[in-house]
Order: sequence, then C-alpha cells, then structure tokens
Amino acid sequence: MLAIEKVLNSVNCDLRQALNVMQMWRRTSNTLEIGDDTQAFNKRLESAQKNIDQGPFDVLPKFFQRGLPSASKFDMYYVDASLIPLMIQDNYLTARVDSIEQVSRAADSISDAALLEPLIHMHQMWELSNAHAL
Repeated sequence: MLAIEKVLNSVNCDLRQALNVMQMWRRTSNTLEIGDDTQAFNKRLESAQKNIDQGPFDVLPKFFQRGLPSASKFDMYYVDASLIPLMIQDNYLTARVDSIEQVSRAADSISDAALLEPLIHMHQMWELSNAHAL
C-alpha cells in the first residue's frame, strides 16, 4: 500500500486532516515514503489519528480543566485549529477563574492569536501555528 493511501486510511479519508498530517510531517522529512522503517511510519500514523474520534465539541471542555499539561492542549488544538480558538473565545468567560488578572491575560492571549491567524492562513506562515495554539 502506498504511503498516501495509508495516511488517508488513518484519517478516515478526511482530506483536511490528511493535508494537515502531511504538512506537519514535512517539517521533519522531505519524503512521504514508508521505506524500510515501517514501524516509525506506523507510529507517526498512530499519533496522527489519536484525536480523530474526538471533535471540537468533545475537546473544548478539557481546555478549561486545571492542571492539564500544555502538550495535551496542543494536541486538542489541532483537532480543529480553525474552530477551537473561536470556541475558546466564546467560552473563556464561563471558566472558573481566581482573579480578574487571569481574565485579562486570557483576553490578551486571544487578541494575540487573532493577530496571528491572518499571517498563518493568508500568508501561509504555518510555523506560527504553535504560537497561535498558545
């Protein structure tokens, strides 16, 4: 089976997710070949399909849980990187906060993310995606 077929099968033929997987892989590799190292290729596919069964409405409440590691939040952000920030913006005031400073920092962070979004999508500066996720 070709590598592209394996990628498509791993994301249930979701072209958006397949393109996202290939864009992320492109950062570390110039090829999309299975080659001799099928275990490494399969491990990459497994990590790519980890959140396929979860949609943005499933992961949103988890963003507001205290003590959740940043790595988990990054993974949840990439479930739908265009919708999750909007959903967070819409719901962050309903989260339990300890001080008005927390609300202020959240609002500042959302504003910063709004500035990055056109750079990412219109100017194809995908390297800013992780900063957008923060």
